[in-house]
Amino acid sequence: MIEYTPTQFSTGVYTQKPGQPSSPSGAPRVVIADLTTGLRMIAALPNDFPQKALLGIRHMLDCLVEQPPEIGVYLDVLEQVRVSLYPCCESLGERYRDSSLPLRERDEEVFQHVTQTLRAMGKAYEYCVQALLHDRSAYDDQARARKLALALYRVMYYSCAILCEYYAARQEMPKGLWQQINRHYALAEEHGLAQRIVPEPIREENQDVCPATAYLAFLLIEIANPYNYSLNDQQTIRYLAWRWASLVSIHPVDSLEDAPAFVIDLKEDKGLHQPRNGMVSDSVWHPNITFLTEKIRDTQTQLANGATPEQLGLGAISATRARRLLGRLLTPWSLLSSPRRFRRFATKGEARVTLGFESMYTAIANETFRQPDSTGKKSAITSLDSDLLPPSEVAHHDFIYDTWDVIDYSVNGFRLCRQIAGQQTAYSQLIAVSSQGGARYQLGKVSWLIQDNEEDCLNLGVSMLPGEPQGVAVRSLTATRGDREPYMPAFRLPPPTSNGEAMLVLPKGTFAASRGLSLVYNEKVSRINLQKVIQRGLDFEVASYLSVETTA
Repeated sequence: MIEYTPTQFSTGVYTQKPGQPSSPSGAPRVVIADLTTGLRMIAALPNDFPQKALLGIRHMLDCLVEQPPEIGVYLDVLEQVRVSLYPCCESLGERYRDSSLPLRERDEEVFQHVTQTLRAMGKAYEYCVQALLHDRSAYDDQARARKLALALYRVMYYSCAILCEYYAARQEMPKGLWQQINRHYALAEEHGLAQRIVPEPIREENQDVCPATAYLAFLLIEIANPYNYSLNDQQTIRYLAWRWASLVSIHPVDSLEDAPAFVIDLKEDKGLHQPRNGMVSDSVWHPNITFLTEKIRDTQTQLANGATPEQLGLGAISATRARRLLGRLLTPWSLLSSPRRFRRFATKGEARVTLGFESMYTAIANETFRQPDSTGKKSAITSLDSDLLPPSEVAHHDFIYDTWDVIDYSVNGFRLCRQIAGQQTAYSQLIAVSSQGGARYQLGKVSWLIQDNEEDCLNLGVSMLPGEPQGVAVRSLTATRGDREPYMPAFRLPPPTSNGEAMLVLPKGTFAASRGLSLVYNEKVSRINLQKVIQRGLDFEVASYLSVETTA
C-alpha cells in the first residue's frame, strides 16, 4: 500500500508572497460556495484576450484554495473551468511552441504563465483526491469512487499537458513530474480505479478514457522523446499516444526472473528505466506493449497497401509523413532501445557554430559573399588573410559565431552545450560547425534542441550533412533579362560516392522540380536544372541537380 502525500513540482505552483496582490490578476478574493457563483465568474472571463482570461482562471483557482467549497461543488467548478482553460492555452502556446531558443523574455513569461496555470489545475484536482481519500462520509461508495476516479484522471491529465508544453517549447522537463503521475497511478491501482471510465469532453480523440489512459499516454509520449521531432510531429505523437494507450497494459514485476529490460518504479521521480542491481519491489511495474507493436506493424502494412491515414485513424496527415513517423516510433514504442539517454556534460573540446547563409558562406568559403559578374568572377579581394587586407576590410569579413562545448561526437554529428546567452537557434535549422578552432566548417542540421533553465544552458544535437561543403552562388533563370534576380549564397556538396551525384544546399523556397538556375562555382557559370529534394529543414533544402551548360 502506498501512503498518500501531496506532491509539488520543484518549480512550484503560484503561491502568494507578502506584498503581492491578492491574486495574479489583482482581483479581490471571492468565496465560491456553489456552482452558480463559479459559472458567473467563468462567464465573466475575457475569452477574447487569452492572457487576461488565464489570469482570471488563476484567480478562481486561488479563491478555491483559500476557501474550498464542498468537494462536489469543487469538482463541478473545476470541470467548467477546464473548458475555458483549454482554448486559452492553445492560443497562448503559439507564442513559444517550437520557437528559436533561448526563448525571448516575453515568450518565456507566457510559457511560465501557461504551465503554472496547468500546475495549479493539477493541484486543485489533487486537493479533491486528498479530500475524497480522507473524508469517506460525504458520499456512498459508488459516488465516491466515481469522483475519485475523475480527480485522479484529471491530475494525470494535467501532468501530461505540462509534459507536452515542455516538449513543444523544447524546455527541459521539470523535476517532480514523474513522481506526480506515478503516485497518482499507484493510488488508482490501489483503489481499483485505474480502468474506471471517466468523461472527457475536450479531447479530440472522442474515446473512452480512464486513469490508465492518461498514465500510459504520458509514458508513450515520453519514451518517443519528442525533442527529436517537429511540432507537427509532436502533435501527431500526442494524438496517437492517447488513441493507442488502451493497447498497452502495465503489470507488477513479480520476481527477479520475470524482470523485463525496462521497468517503472511507482515510488520514484522517473519513467521507464532499466532495473537497478537486480532488485524488484512491489512498486516496480512493467508495460506490456505487444498489442501496440502489432498495431503499428499492421498500420504500416495497410498504408503500404493504399489505405489512407484518415481511414486508419491517424489524423489529417499525409501517407508519406505517416509512414515516416510510424517507422521512427516503432523502435521506442516496441521498447527495442533505451527510452531516454541522459545527457553527459563532460567537456571534450569546443566548437564554433554560425547561422544564416551569408555568415555560413563566409565561414566555409573564407570570403564574404559578393555578386559575381557575367563570367562568375568577383572584382574585389575577398581573402580573409588579415595580413593582406586593410583593417576596414577585415572587419567587413567578420561573421558572428557562438562557442559551444562538445559533449560527444561521432561520424554523424555532435552533441553540443553552451550557456543560454547567445544567438537564437531553432530545431531543424541549418548551421555551420567547426570543431577545429574555426579551421574548417561543415554543414549540419539541428536534430534536437533543449533549453535547461536550471543548468542555464542550451543543449543540441547536430546531424552533419555528408561531404565537405563548397560555397557557390545561385540565381533563378526565370527572371526576364531586364530584371534579373541577384545571386544568393548556397553550398555544393560533392558526390558521396564515385557513382553518386553532387547536391546543392539552397535557401528554403528555392527548389521547384526542373527549375533552372544559374550556378557560379570555381569562377565558372553553369546552367543547371534542379532534379529532386533529398532533404528539407527549417530554412534550407538539399537538392540534386543536372548541369545543362557551362561557361568558362
